[in-house]
Amino acid sequence: MNCRAELARWLTERCTCRFGEARHARDALIAVVYDTCCAPAGVGPAEHLLVTKYLAVTFLADDAHDRPPDLEGMVRYLTTGQADDGELVRCFSALVEELRAKAHDPTRFLRAVQDTITHRLREREVDARTVTWDEHWAIRRHTIAVAPYVWCRATARDLDRSETVADALRESGALALASEAVARANDLASFPRESLPTPGLDRPLSLNSVLHYARDLGDLDTAVTTARAAYRTTIDHLRTALHALRQARIAPAAEQYLEILTSTVNGNLDAVRQLNATRYPDSARFLDDLPMVPVITK
Repeated sequence: MNCRAELARWLTERCTCRFGEARHARDALIAVVYDTCCAPAGVGPAEHLLVTKYLAVTFLADDAHDRPPDLEGMVRYLTTGQADDGELVRCFSALVEELRAKAHDPTRFLRAVQDTITHRLREREVDARTVTWDEHWAIRRHTIAVAPYVWCRATARDLDRSETVADALRESGALALASEAVARANDLASFPRESLPTPGLDRPLSLNSVLHYARDLGDLDTAVTTARAAYRTTIDHLRTALHALRQARIAPAAEQYLEILTSTVNGNLDAVRQLNATRYPDSARFLDDLPMVPVITK
């Protein structure tokens, strides 16, 4: 199966935007690169396609081509089950129906998506010129959408998604730190683009930690150096959290989530580097020598 071609077809069938097939072919390429890099070892084609559908939905919810995405339609679907005619909700509702048709319970995944959408709407309300660091990370750890990606893969694999597992991921700090690590890497890659006004608005829409450092420090080069150091610190803290997750007595689920979180963070760094010529132009120099998460062995 050609995952990229199948994903592009799936997106185009539900298209309502003016950019049509070209946009969705690009999104399909980016989604396939991401999941190829981020997936744990041994992922089959069916799981790969399903998870790339979620990634493509994430891009529809995140990327503003001519105006900000219609997140209110997602809120309506998530709270009432009523799907409107926009392509974002069309694609997301089709993915949820597919999960249910395959007897995968999407409850935990849906909660994570709703949390992400709620924080993306909150992000639109804050002023990047005055937002505090506490407010910044209270939003950014959610808008990066690592949690839905993890729960989507766990749902596709029918892994244990009980409250016990969710509590362990939260209490260990592993999921929050994995989200922060992915956000910090992506911020380094995307800050040139995200310093510009969002299409349809007079200001940037996304919080970006590099730009926040630049605001506080008054110098972009110093901000990049500081952001790179912060990424290294986050990886160190994540290593400790992953060890705590292993000790959380949720075996065998602990090992499976360790693998997913580690491959997600490391794979994200690989994916961003591979997308240097498309989604993140001229970003490779900001990512040089950033560390990977050490793979914990028994």
